[in-house]
Amino acid sequence: MTTTFPFPSLPETLTTTRLRLRAPVAADAPRIAMFIGDWDVAKMLARVPHPYREADALAWISKLSRQDGAHYVMVHANGVVGVVGIEAGAVEADAVAGHKPVAELGYWLAKPFWGRGLMTEATRAVVQAYRACDVDAPLACNHFDDNAGSKRVIEKLGFVSTGVRLDRSVARDAEVRLITYRLPLTTSATPPPRVLTPA
Repeated sequence: MTTTFPFPSLPETLTTTRLRLRAPVAADAPRIAMFIGDWDVAKMLARVPHPYREADALAWISKLSRQDGAHYVMVHANGVVGVVGIEAGAVEADAVAGHKPVAELGYWLAKPFWGRGLMTEATRAVVQAYRACDVDAPLACNHFDDNAGSKRVIEKLGFVSTGVRLDRSVARDAEVRLITYRLPLTTSATPPPRVLTPA
């Protein structure tokens, strides 16, 4: 039997020191396709095909639902440079999850912007917004074993490793070792992001 829980109502727009995070729109598809189509980005993501085309980006944007999660494009001075989101997950009936659905944090960043701390900045804002909606909300995250950059981001956010399993990479067409994480409920909150209200 599947239990349905409403996904927390996160702000539509968040801002950080260097980024504006907002919902993806169709006009973002060309830049999303260009950056996620880079093999070094695509191979680190589980469900992304390679090559990745503009039509794939449009199809992904059209399927997004606020009932199933919160997704944001990362808008930098140079334009859209990545995506960060939290998706609703399955209900885990254990002491850690407290019978709540365990949502999953996911993200990617355009290769020209790697190493600048932008992904840590963006994910921290989204995680803070999620926990502000529900301080007891379980949150998971993961990365492929060979993704050292993602490992650093996850650890900076305070996630703790929970194990290793195999997961399929569509781009690689192969099973890859996946390191799984959970964010402890006792993790101190970071300063809340500023929320933009529509004009």
